Amino acid sequence: MTLFFETAGQAQAFLAAVPLGLVLAACLDASALAGPLRPVADVLMMLAGAAPLMAMMLLARDEALRLYHLLAILTGAVLYTQGIGRLVRLIRERLQKAKKSDDSAP
Repeated sequence: MTLFFETAGQAQAFLAAVPLGLVLAACLDASALAGPLRPVADVLMMLAGAAPLMAMMLLARDEALRLYHLLAILTGAVLYTQGIGRLVRLIRERLQKAKKSDDSAP
């Protein structure tokens, strides 16, 4: 009896798509540095993420984009935003505070 995946290939495709979600979320987070071109950067990041997803689907011999692919990408994105991304933001804020306090000191 299988709980979630019918084949081992589906489980492998799911596990391969989780890091893709992590990378896409990190790229979208980094696109904030693009300034006024952020909408363009967001679209380019999503298009750049489509290529690895298509390659992964071809290597896993899946014929179509399945719900578990999207679920894996969302899982990776949530892991980034609630874990690694939060740590990156906290470190960035502390570095900016330290820089401001160094600049204001005579």
